[in-house]
Amino acid sequence: MKKQLLSFMLTLCLVMSLVPATALAEENGQESKTVITAVDELLQFAKDVNAGKYDNRTNAVVSLEADLDLTGVEWTPIGCTNDEGDVEHYFSGKFYGNGHSISNIDYASMYGKEDIGGLFGFLGGGRKFPD
Repeated sequence: MKKQLLSFMLTLCLVMSLVPATALAEENGQESKTVITAVDELLQFAKDVNAGKYDNRTNAVVSLEADLDLTGVEWTPIGCTNDEGDVEHYFSGKFYGNGHSISNIDYASMYGKEDIGGLFGFLGGGRKFPD
């Protein structure tokens, strides 16, 4: 029984080490870093921004570490408005593309051909996009 429990705990530790983690070091002015290597991680980042988790976090750093293809993905831009049309949530940190691309974002299916869309819907002050 002890060996089974030990095996389970070791397996759990190994699995947890593979889960991408966001370092949240907002305190003491340290930068917090989010690493994006997959479409699901980009979608989670967008969801977190649109939930207000990145508002006023000028120390946030996002690093794109792989090319992403959004074919077939229903995209919601990063940053959103409230029902009155006022900016509600936004990204205000640094986004490093590191030479990678995010391709095949489909706005027409969600917003119509007349609307203009982008990866980011709204940005706060202090943001930087070096590459």
